[in-house]
Amino acid sequence: MDLSTSMIATAILEDFSLWNYQKKEEEVTDMVTASNAELSFRHVALAITLLATSPSARAACYGPVYSTHWTESGNNCHDDYGSAPGKGHAVALPNGHFGIDYWPSDCGDVHTCESPSFQYCTNIANYPQTTCGNQMCVKRQDTGAMQTVKVTDVCPSNHPDRGHDCCNFDPDDGHTHTCNCVTGQDGYGPGIDISYDTWEILGGGDNFLVTFCDGDCSSVDESEWNAVDSK
Repeated sequence: MDLSTSMIATAILEDFSLWNYQKKEEEVTDMVTASNAELSFRHVALAITLLATSPSARAACYGPVYSTHWTESGNNCHDDYGSAPGKGHAVALPNGHFGIDYWPSDCGDVHTCESPSFQYCTNIANYPQTTCGNQMCVKRQDTGAMQTVKVTDVCPSNHPDRGHDCCNFDPDDGHTHTCNCVTGQDGYGPGIDISYDTWEILGGGDNFLVTFCDGDCSSVDESEWNAVDSK
């Protein structure tokens, strides 16, 4: 049976998400080897390209949510990029999205906060993260300003510090920055954290609403900004 490039691309794109990209790549190789030994490498490469660049192949955009920013900070990816002013455009993604586990490794005991309702860990631990180094496009909601950023960290909702900072907190008492990853702001979902350079080039000021998509800004189709997920 002859497997055409379009058939392979279609098979890959079905049920595709950011989290199973590597698995699907392996499946493509198996399909080619088992079903059509004469299929050329050029056709396989083209199928993979169609897979990676098709808007439907990428994870949904996320937002709008509020963004906070850091001035100087270490990160979950152990990368100096974006760690301080002048060191680049970086983003910390919310746990539970874009391939980042909701719970970190070695969480320890889980505690529950009643107001607002969330759970947090006893231990400070790493979040398994397959997105380190990936590019995202962040778009500011009110101005439309966009910037390509590099994933370097997690904006964790269940870090032990969130229990200390956010349990029983009043949104008006100055904790809005540290609790954005837990509760979001003004009814929007848990937010993201961006580097100082990104915050500055997007216009600075107080926390602002953003939407962000997988891939650099030049690759994001206009229609993708309307297909967002803020759950």
